[in-house]
Amino acid sequence: MEKLLPEKGRVSSDVEPVFDLYGRKNRASCLIYMDGNTKFAAHASREPSKDMDWSEWDKANPSPLSVGDKGIAWTTKHSTGAVAYFTCNRPSSLPAEDPDRPNSHKYIELTLHSYDPKDPKGAQKELLPLMKEFVGFAQRNLRCGND
Repeated sequence: MEKLLPEKGRVSSDVEPVFDLYGRKNRASCLIYMDGNTKFAAHASREPSKDMDWSEWDKANPSPLSVGDKGIAWTTKHSTGAVAYFTCNRPSSLPAEDPDRPNSHKYIELTLHSYDPKDPKGAQKELLPLMKEFVGFAQRNLRCGND
């Protein structure tokens, strides 16, 4: 995380208390602030289709990431980011699905974003291993396909 954040500042965070995209809600996030400004964000959401719209990063000329089912990474003047998705079949042994968030929404999209990193090229190199960790964490915690 060192290369993903500016060098100095007062650090604070806003973290979801529980990572579960099925029980409480279909989104979760972790935000890290420096001096009150968002400097790092990690988001997870459950989506109904694997046809994610990542066109907002097209202008940043993203490069593919070999993580999850599909992923990309990009660097712009003020941020470095990565997004990936994977399929998660929720175990049937868990409580019944919520009609607003059906189990058919089985695609998990994960996004990492570093704002104004002190070393943008170094930050981009940090994102692949961090995204791999994030995917593994999400798969374990959501118990994907583990009946």
